[in-house]
Amino acid sequence: MKNLLLVLLTFSFYSCSNNYSSILKDLSKNHVLIKDNIGESLYFEYFELNKEEYSKLLIEYKKGIKKFYNSDKEIIDYLLEFKNNKNELCSWIKTKSPYSSEINESDILTKSRGALLLIDNYLSNSNFEKIESTFFIKDLSYETFMEFYKNNKDLNKNQLRRAYVKHFS
Repeated sequence: MKNLLLVLLTFSFYSCSNNYSSILKDLSKNHVLIKDNIGESLYFEYFELNKEEYSKLLIEYKKGIKKFYNSDKEIIDYLLEFKNNKNELCSWIKTKSPYSSEINESDILTKSRGALLLIDNYLSNSNFEKIESTFFIKDLSYETFMEFYKNNKDLNKNQLRRAYVKHFS
C-alpha cells in the first residue's frame, strides 16, 4: 500500500511538472509577437516559417498564456525551481528581434530572473492576455518574494493575488 501511494505521488508530481514545462514551452513561442515589428517577409525568412505555421504557433502561444494564468498556484513552486539557474537565457518572456542592434535587460534575462518575472505576472497582472515587464519586478528579489510567499502560501489563488498586489504596491 505504501509503495502504491509513493508511485501515485511520484506520478502526480511528474504530471504537474510536465504540464508546467509544457506551458513554458508554449510561452517560448513568443517570437510570434515580433512579426509585425520586423515585417512579415523578414519574420518568415528568419524563423523559416510560412503563414500556416505562424498561425499555428500564434494559437499555441495564446493557449500557453491562457494555461499559464489559469494554472493552479503550484506553478509558483515549479517556477521557484529556477531560482539558481542564472546561466541559461530565458525564452519564456520575450524574443529579441534578430534585426535589432539594441540590447535591453529583457533581452538577456536568465531563467532565474525570467521565472521571477513570470511569478510577478501570475500574481499581479490583471491583463491575462500577455506577459509583461511590470512595475513590481524592479524591487522584487527572491528573498523578498520568499518572505511574502512563506507568510501567504496557504491562501487560495485569488487571495494570494490580492495580497501580492497589496504587499508590493
